[in-house]
Amino acid sequence: PRHFTVLAQDGIAEDTWNVHVKWEDPNEETWLKDLTVTGMVDCNGHAIETEVMDDGEGMYSLRLPKRLEYPTLTAKFSIPTLASADQNPLGFDLLAALDSEDKVVITVTAEHVNITEEYTLMVNFVDPSTVKELTYFAFEPYDALTGGNMDFEHGCVAVADPDNEYSLYVEIPYGVDLETTLLKASFLLNDKYASLTHSEDTHDPQVSGMSALDYSTPVAFTVFAEDCSTVEYLVTVTNADAPDGTGL
Repeated sequence: PRHFTVLAQDGIAEDTWNVHVKWEDPNEETWLKDLTVTGMVDCNGHAIETEVMDDGEGMYSLRLPKRLEYPTLTAKFSIPTLASADQNPLGFDLLAALDSEDKVVITVTAEHVNITEEYTLMVNFVDPSTVKELTYFAFEPYDALTGGNMDFEHGCVAVADPDNEYSLYVEIPYGVDLETTLLKASFLLNDKYASLTHSEDTHDPQVSGMSALDYSTPVAFTVFAEDCSTVEYLVTVTNADAPDGTGL
């Protein structure tokens, strides 16, 4: 150990410090994990999740739909505390870093500078999906996880007009006041890249089981495909007839 003596301003009081240096072998870890890409938006400018696939053996892949213009896509990742990388783990411009083969190679260097490992992120630019179909629309009873409607004992599923598949009709229980009750629709789309919006506000994406709307008059919904093409559905909601012995 090394010994240091600190003398006070009065020249009399002093204190002695012992410093012990512990020598350790440098860390040899070169792992990379938690690789994510953010910044992608949908047709209405809302942030959407981009899924980075871990293909194993240091290979990653990312699917991106082809577009004329892209927002700035930021890639982030984690490495060992004392390691370093030739890309910034806290975030780097993915598209600017791509080489001619649409990939970026990230080299992680361990604290022991003679040990390195390479990781490759391949970006696959694909034709955007054109699929845009609403396959299920209903008012479900309330569920703590999926949402729904407090006043419903059972689900009320929409039925399409036989002459117009884009016109949907839903019959809800007698007594539910459409003039004062906002209903929460549960729905399914047949493509995970499609989205559903309220046509009166196409910047407002609908969340299945959660988004509440006034259905006292027919409501139009717009389904956006990944390529930003659209189709519109019209939903009409009516009350069931009064049970026998109820009403006038």
